[in-house]
Amino acid sequence: MQSNLPQFFKALSDPTRLRILRLLMEAPHCVCEMEEALSLPQPLLSRHLAYLRAASLVEGVRDGVRVNYRLRPDHEALRIFLPALRRALETGPQPPVSRLLRKSRLSTPARRNA
Repeated sequence: MQSNLPQFFKALSDPTRLRILRLLMEAPHCVCEMEEALSLPQPLLSRHLAYLRAASLVEGVRDGVRVNYRLRPDHEALRIFLPALRRALETGPQPPVSRLLRKSRLSTPARRNA
């Protein structure tokens, strides 16, 4: 595990990748669902998913024509840090993703006026 720690923490250092991980903590999702839930363009989302796959944090599981991404259950560092990461992401400045998805499974969350 120790040899992969720098790559693990580097993967966690990007806010977009943290948003993706937070969404995948709720349930596996395909790219089209993540694109809508996170309001990200598909090329940007795919680039970040490729980074997370290279760090072995997520894996894609084919379901017909779709590929559903999920957290890798066999990643030792992720298993160890997941409870703390979950708490940190749930108390962050953005609303929990599950609340966004409850409004509408595939709709873009409304932006608040400050």
